[in-house]
Amino acid sequence: MGNITQAYQTNPTPGIFNSILSILLNPRLWVTICIAYPVLVHLLRHRRAHQLNKIYSTYLPPNLSHMTFTDAQIIVRHLAQLEFPFTFEKSLQFALFRTYGIPSISSLLLKTSLFSSPQTASKRYADTAVLIADFLDGTWGAPRWRESLARINCIHAPYVANNTISNEDMLYTLSLFACELPKWCRRFEWRELTTLELCALGVNWKGVGDAMQISFAALPSTEGGWRDGTHWLAEVDAWAQAYEARCMVPAESNKSVAEQTTAILLWTVPETLKPTARHVVYSLMDPRLRTAMLYPDPSPTIEKIVLGAFQIRRFVLRYLAPPRLRPWRSVSARKSAHGTYYLLNYDSLPYYVRPTLWNRWLSPSALLWRLRGLPVPGDEGGKYHPEGYSAVTAGPNHGKGSQGRAEKTLEPIGEMRCPMAFGR
Repeated sequence: MGNITQAYQTNPTPGIFNSILSILLNPRLWVTICIAYPVLVHLLRHRRAHQLNKIYSTYLPPNLSHMTFTDAQIIVRHLAQLEFPFTFEKSLQFALFRTYGIPSISSLLLKTSLFSSPQTASKRYADTAVLIADFLDGTWGAPRWRESLARINCIHAPYVANNTISNEDMLYTLSLFACELPKWCRRFEWRELTTLELCALGVNWKGVGDAMQISFAALPSTEGGWRDGTHWLAEVDAWAQAYEARCMVPAESNKSVAEQTTAILLWTVPETLKPTARHVVYSLMDPRLRTAMLYPDPSPTIEKIVLGAFQIRRFVLRYLAPPRLRPWRSVSARKSAHGTYYLLNYDSLPYYVRPTLWNRWLSPSALLWRLRGLPVPGDEGGKYHPEGYSAVTAGPNHGKGSQGRAEKTLEPIGEMRCPMAFGR
């Protein structure tokens, strides 16, 4: 008995426990943590931007004009997969949505029957998502990049040939893909884009425009060329603003196409909440776009809540959420055994999503979709292409026979060409 008592008295465990407890209950510790943690997160958040500037220091002002297509794409991919994955995706989605405010674009989409039902609208939405993701994710000039851009060119070719799609509409769509991300970051993200990142966006999307044979004749510096990507970005944005003022006008076709896309955005929202959710969508639209789409102004209360939520998100990301450690991807990086790629996320019908155990049963999306009685990956046999997609076959059926010829036209594009040295 004495030995046990003596062992207990000499056991340091209670003393260590009390010391740890005393430290944890020390208010100075928590004050220090509350001050140091946000500062640390803030520094880590900005570290990547500083690293990019260091890696690509040869492109910093006044040398922005030297940036190649390849390096621009790497920087843009960094924005899409590490820095701003949520906002990058939403800005592209909204860019596509914004084009529906132009009657010449929305009326064509209605004529092609791509927005005649939620089924066809979801398929077009998925096709657009995977083709854009492919040329952003693939190495500039490499096969995957060429295949996706060639497929886009093939889809557009018959409409361009008979002037159903004007060069202005093509340039306007391109301008939104290039310019919406900086605007969304300015409004909603934890920081704005740096000069290097803006230059990369300009070089990347100007290069995509070259590959799509879009004419930039409407821009002031077409003949002499642009100083750098930021110069091109500023000019195409100014041109797009003037184009909207002239062409973004109210039309029933605008509303019809917008309704199908809004239905996709609100796919999983219960019917009783959809009227409120629609006002959330209206809150993200400016008055010009709402007028063109024949939409009402949002509820002032809901608008304040939505904008307030974004401000809270900005604060949390800037001071409380450490930076992402792994890249976020929307499409698979490698081909499957079928020679296809998979879409890794879905907002409505599960096109091109691999029907794994996680995707069908365990993921939050699968659980939510099942609770709502909606299809999940692998349902209804091959209806939603669970085998994946190929850039060569994605999209509508027309133009697939000319894929090879379209790819050959993209072969000369490479990083050795200075993208800002001339106009088109």
